[in-house]
Amino acid sequence: MGILTFDGPDGSILDLVPSDRGAQRIISQPASSALNVAPLRGTYYVDPLFAGVETGSESNPFTTIAEAFADAAAKGLTRGIVFLAPGATCVEDVTFPPVGEWEISSLLTYGVTSATIQGNVTSNVSATSRRSLNAINVTGNLSGSCSAGSHRFAILNGGQIQGTTTFTQTGAGVNRLGTGSVVNEFSGNGFLQNFFVGAVSVAGSFQGSSSIFTTSLQVTQTSSFVDCLLPPTVTLNGTGALFYVQGCAASQGGIITFAVLGGGFVTLQCDGTTIEEFARQGMGFSGDVRFLNSFIGCRSVVSTQTTNVGVTGILGRLPAGLQVAEACLTLLANGGTATGNAVLNAVYTDATGAVVTEPVTTALNVAGALGTKARGALQYSQNGSASVSWSVTGITNATGLSYKCDLAFRQAS
Repeated sequence: MGILTFDGPDGSILDLVPSDRGAQRIISQPASSALNVAPLRGTYYVDPLFAGVETGSESNPFTTIAEAFADAAAKGLTRGIVFLAPGATCVEDVTFPPVGEWEISSLLTYGVTSATIQGNVTSNVSATSRRSLNAINVTGNLSGSCSAGSHRFAILNGGQIQGTTTFTQTGAGVNRLGTGSVVNEFSGNGFLQNFFVGAVSVAGSFQGSSSIFTTSLQVTQTSSFVDCLLPPTVTLNGTGALFYVQGCAASQGGIITFAVLGGGFVTLQCDGTTIEEFARQGMGFSGDVRFLNSFIGCRSVVSTQTTNVGVTGILGRLPAGLQVAEACLTLLANGGTATGNAVLNAVYTDATGAVVTEPVTTALNVAGALGTKARGALQYSQNGSASVSWSVTGITNATGLSYKCDLAFRQAS
């Protein structure tokens, strides 16, 4: 059975790939011109075990992915899909074409990963492009770069990357790594999980779901993780970016450490299930990590500071009404020369519209013994017109000083 082609309602051409080979998809391409110019799209089939005349068709497939991409380049194609035979193992390093939209897919996309690339996969782009691996197991590394435009790369339906995953960018280029899965009755939990065995580093964002990270994960822009198992170390770029985490837990069943890349801070927004799971397993922090859990009206900060802190807003506003601020300062180091009495303050707008600064903690003598703590709580009423802020004052000499700051603002009314 071949590909069925019929006219779409908008004049486009719709291709229905046969379902008896396990793939059910409709591919749309622009309608041909009056001169019947061939569309810039190609469908290829690859079976490493095929013997015969190779044309890239379903009945006469190529034996390598490289042949399919070479044929597409020779024909000037900039869009296409390469189907791998069920259970196929392609022993080759794969490089996606430099422009356009391309997918490598197993013909069977349900149950388990059904095709393997035994080698590395590379995708380098210099203009907006899309790539995807659909139900493919890659035994080597996945790497890519983007020098301009948006580089969107998707791992779908039980894809596996056994090596490292590294996307870099230069200039104005932006990487978007995404994952996803369809509901599938053949898989254990109804979804086909995507696996990242090696370290994952993306100069850009991650937007995806149903993924398992086992080693480490680093992203540099606002990202979203849904129904994922996160690795022991998650590094986020300290630019004030917001990271959404929903229905997630630790892949290794232990402490997850959230680290901030460079200076600045990052904000995590977690759903209730995730934050409870993280709390149960244990959480560690390196740098200024803040939590925005709007469903319970809570904003929190965990950070290490080395001097006074100017008025610093907590992302988002708390509703008007009664609030509680709770904080603890812990002396980590003072170099023997630090002096002053550090106090953590809440800065808010009261019911009259006046900006008020009030102490939350008692004073911490920064020249005292290491491990000394100053803690406290403040109840106040604010009108919700501005973000609640905090500050640390009272340090007169910060030489050699380091102290931990734990702070939470929450809705009481």
